[in-house]
Amino acid sequence: MDEGRHGYLEAAFGKINKNINKLFAMKDETVGWWIFESHKYTSAALLNSSEYERIQSTAEKIASDISNWEQNGQLDMGTKRVYNTNRDLLENRIERLQDAIKNREQTWWDSVKEFFSNLWNFVIKILPKFVNPLLKMIDKTGLLDFVPFGKELKEKMSEADSKVRIKFTPKEDKFIDENE
Repeated sequence: MDEGRHGYLEAAFGKINKNINKLFAMKDETVGWWIFESHKYTSAALLNSSEYERIQSTAEKIASDISNWEQNGQLDMGTKRVYNTNRDLLENRIERLQDAIKNREQTWWDSVKEFFSNLWNFVIKILPKFVNPLLKMIDKTGLLDFVPFGKELKEKMSEADSKVRIKFTPKEDKFIDENE
């Protein structure tokens, strides 16, 4: 077995495993306290993190190097076995990491935020003609500044306002609501 290539593979797979370990730890990090504790990183943030990108790029680099060595007749069977074994172990660890991230238990506060976010999305998508004027009236009183999700509500209202477009078509002499 080529010791130089074997050492390279050991170091490269070690680097990947360190990033996987870091992501496993990041998955469980929380901020806040008591009932207001929530995960520091969303699932999407973890799967799009620089650590996850480093895992992918390092794995791609290793595969590319193995392919080049094989094409040039520089890959011995021992090195190929080491690569295949470590690649299989790596694939299993990445699958476990992805499952752990996607299936992690939500904190109570994350569940509350998700409930209100889903409720708000329902209200904005299904009932904008009825609710937006009411929320605008409430916003004029300044009450939304004191509601825990007031900032998010204001952002969603402005998004909904920007989506409502009414056109006048002179040929047909009628208004067309593009949202319908």
